[in-house]
Amino acid sequence: MLEDGWRLHRGKQIPWNLFSPKAPFHATVVANHQLPRVLSPATEGAGESCGQAPEAEEAAAATSDLNRTQLHLMTFMFNIQRHFAYLQVSAESQQIFPQVMGIGKSKDWGKMGDKINAIRAFAFSKDDQDVMIVADAFDTLVLAGQPEILRKFEELESESGRSIIFNAEVACFPSSDSICEKTPAAKHRWRYLNAGLMVGRAQAFKRILPEPLQGEEKEVNDQWWWQIYRRDHPEKILLDTECKLLCNLFAVTEEEGVTLEGRRLHVQPTGTVPPLIHFASYGHRTRWVNGRSTSYVQDVFQQLFPQESASLMEGWWIGIRVGSSHDLKIYEGPGWWRLLASAICLQCDLGGVESDDCKYLRHSTTCFWLNLGWFLLLLVLSFCVLVCVRGRQRFACRQGVQVLEAWRLYLRPKRWAGAAEAPPDRRKSDPRTCHITLSHHGQVPYLEGQAIGVIAPGPERTGERPAKLRLYSIASSRCGDDQRSKTLSLCVKRVVDVSERDQGGRVGGPKVGGICSNYLCDAQPGDKVVITGPTGNEMLLPEENCCNLILVATGTGIAPIRSQLRRLFHDGSSANPDTSRKFTGLAWLFYGVRSASCRLYDDEHMSYRANFPDNFRYNCAISRKGCGSGEREYVQTQMCQHMDELWRLLQLPNTHIYACGVKGLESSLSDCLASAARDHGQDWRELRKAMRTEGRYHVEVY
Repeated sequence: MLEDGWRLHRGKQIPWNLFSPKAPFHATVVANHQLPRVLSPATEGAGESCGQAPEAEEAAAATSDLNRTQLHLMTFMFNIQRHFAYLQVSAESQQIFPQVMGIGKSKDWGKMGDKINAIRAFAFSKDDQDVMIVADAFDTLVLAGQPEILRKFEELESESGRSIIFNAEVACFPSSDSICEKTPAAKHRWRYLNAGLMVGRAQAFKRILPEPLQGEEKEVNDQWWWQIYRRDHPEKILLDTECKLLCNLFAVTEEEGVTLEGRRLHVQPTGTVPPLIHFASYGHRTRWVNGRSTSYVQDVFQQLFPQESASLMEGWWIGIRVGSSHDLKIYEGPGWWRLLASAICLQCDLGGVESDDCKYLRHSTTCFWLNLGWFLLLLVLSFCVLVCVRGRQRFACRQGVQVLEAWRLYLRPKRWAGAAEAPPDRRKSDPRTCHITLSHHGQVPYLEGQAIGVIAPGPERTGERPAKLRLYSIASSRCGDDQRSKTLSLCVKRVVDVSERDQGGRVGGPKVGGICSNYLCDAQPGDKVVITGPTGNEMLLPEENCCNLILVATGTGIAPIRSQLRRLFHDGSSANPDTSRKFTGLAWLFYGVRSASCRLYDDEHMSYRANFPDNFRYNCAISRKGCGSGEREYVQTQMCQHMDELWRLLQLPNTHIYACGVKGLESSLSDCLASAARDHGQDWRELRKAMRTEGRYHVEVY
């Protein structure tokens, strides 16, 4: 039995969440250095070649064959609701903009012929080869951009020969017409068709729906219609039963095997990271946690988009809508959750009401104390009224007012008292990347490639709740920069956003710093920093010393790579008695930055290359100025230039790929290696699958 704070990974115990948000560790800032942005003339031209910056990855994808296919997102709803923010905000963050159809149509969810006709109309407005996402409006999240969605769709389309893909769910609905019995068994629990999320070619939808539904044909449930069609035409519709592209989730818990890591949901039973998530049934239903109502889709949305969640989902608005002209606001602000919970408790325990709320609150300890509070309040008020009636008005009424005021203060939600920003004298206006060293006094063991969580002391920008935990990859080896295993280091880029627009709608408002990144960049020696973790096993180094490592990083994605390189080429504990290194393989780093002045830890990389020429190679990719030619090269372009050597390495069973950087990095890397695989008569998808199964393919993007 493993102790708390440790996990078994590939037969080895690794530290894992020794410290949690409820029981964090208070580390001390030892140093905070601005990483060099202007290099000396001797190192200005360093690196074997020049290439692209992190943000150029998206531009690379835009020129690929994959992106010549247009991707469209449509949804259907009868009227606008704030829960549409789940789809709108998440899709917009990926530069995908949903088109809404069905506003003002019939509100009978059992008769959804209008939705099927809307899908048909949308398909006939697009080119045959365009790809359509049809998503439920109120419980779907888009977690990846167009390149990854199209790539995974085309992979499934090529494998199955079918051009329409539905998400699969656990439950079978409806259970009539032999639908359930004729649905083939699946490898995992996702087996039955769900009509709330589908992806397909416009041409395929046109073939299925050549004419609109008319008359009684429209009086159908769309789930039933698609189930019947797939039952009769299984060769035309594919169910994504392995959550490669689409996934239907009821919960996000370790028990379900679904976890949120970084900005993506990882489905452990299938080992996949789907870009499109549908929170059906219990996934979007109300659940009560810590005295507040929420849902699994809301929990994920809040962690990924805290500002939008606070603005749209977490406050209360009470008012009256009057025709088309007036919305009369009665109250807007923080929620009175205890008051709501107590009212629901009365409904559930005394009124016999059945609802999702009652599943959590009926006969609960919370309801017991709230109902007892109401009873005592009524008892005290009755006593006060009785005393007032008997002629002791002054005493009784004064006491009654005091009781009411105490109850009002009890129900008033407590506002977070922290400051929204660091003190003015601690702020610095210039954006920069900092290397921050924290002392943990030897109490936070970690491994190269792991991350820690940081909790800033102030609230989020809205001021309504404490700052959320932020994960940062550790940039030092297990020995720490001090080589005594008592410190850890972080590589943090200050985040600066523009929060407001001028009257013309142009960006021009004041710059507002990211809460956690600015807190860390402003930290001074002696300050206390609340940390959690360590966590993560994706970027852990292999055990053998004779392996080959292909390392790819962009921007601050160099942090976990730096920790690995320090372990291989710097730490005294990784050296032999004769001072030679225990690592005898090859580590080849491809690093992409915006400009020459943004090369992080370049002096260390140059030192490794000079001292260990047989074991370390270094290609620095610079996008703003490409080797004096004015051309922009991409990281994958550089790799293609060295593909003969890289491909020979990939054929070896001891070669690992590590990639860390912006979210477009993985798709760009895959495109490059897929092209090389085709040239050598192989399938990159199969090779990547085999490498991932063997623990030799490691990607972490943000």
